[in-house]
Amino acid sequence: IGAHDWPQGFKQQQQQQQQSREQQQQQQQSHHHHQRQQRQSHIQQQQQQQQQQQQQQQPQQQQQQLQQKPHTCAFSPARPHISRIRRV
Repeated sequence: IGAHDWPQGFKQQQQQQQQSREQQQQQQQSHHHHQRQQRQSHIQQQQQQQQQQQQQQQPQQQQQQLQQKPHTCAFSPARPHISRIRRV
């Protein structure tokens, strides 16, 4: 059952990542809009690097979790919560 439920949870996490990325960019632009453009571009570059690292790390973590616990029905709802806390 857990293996069957997993793709659904994985899709939800991807959607949350995209939404949070858009929100972060919007917040960033509005927050640093009055500051110099050079600094804004520098902050965006740092953020992009962090996002790339998280993208690479998360799928690996999910695979490890699946291997350790084949039936993760009770655990899968907590996964998006963990990733959200880690991202912020």
